[in-house]
Amino acid sequence: MPMIKCGGCGKFISPADAARCTKCNEHYHRVCVALTGRGALPSFWQCPECRKNVRRDNKSETPVRNSQAEVQAAAAPLISAESPVLRSTISEESADEGLDIGVGELAVCARETGVAIDDIVYEQQIDVASQLQAIMGELRNLRIEVLELRKEVRSSGDACNVRMDSIEARLQVLEERHADVPVGASDSEFVETLKVARGNIRLVRHLLTKRPATPAEHQPS
Repeated sequence: MPMIKCGGCGKFISPADAARCTKCNEHYHRVCVALTGRGALPSFWQCPECRKNVRRDNKSETPVRNSQAEVQAAAAPLISAESPVLRSTISEESADEGLDIGVGELAVCARETGVAIDDIVYEQQIDVASQLQAIMGELRNLRIEVLELRKEVRSSGDACNVRMDSIEARLQVLEERHADVPVGASDSEFVETLKVARGNIRLVRHLLTKRPATPAEHQPS
């Protein structure tokens, strides 16, 4: 016999282990419809969905309901409601049907709750992933900006060094020329100006090449 799918979970099921609804002819895993054991099912057994629809559509104004009511009214004198056998049978059927309906609805509710939780977790995972992607994009942009800034600083430092080398060379030429001329009282200010200029150049060069001190270097020995 070919394999069929369960009307509840959609997985394949063997007909020998299935519970078939007498109304919609759908097959179900016994676990999916909250049936325990492997015994024979009642001849009138219906799945929770069909029983739910029966309770919803159970209106006496329909033609089918009127016919059933007439038949029951005609048969009422023939069967006594006080019969112990009939009373016991009705009680057992009502208890079994109520138990099946309650457990079946609990199983359906549990499946729906599980699906809702999975949807919430999936949405949260998508939200976290999108936020991580945005943060990674910002970090990449920041890294690019830092690299560009370092290039600009290095380029500016190189240009400053070139200009200082040129100024220092010109000062050297002036000092050499002035060394060949006798120094008078009026030339002392010129000599001091040359010394100050050379000192300023050395100070600027030292500041450009100075390495920032690490926290360990600031600690007292």
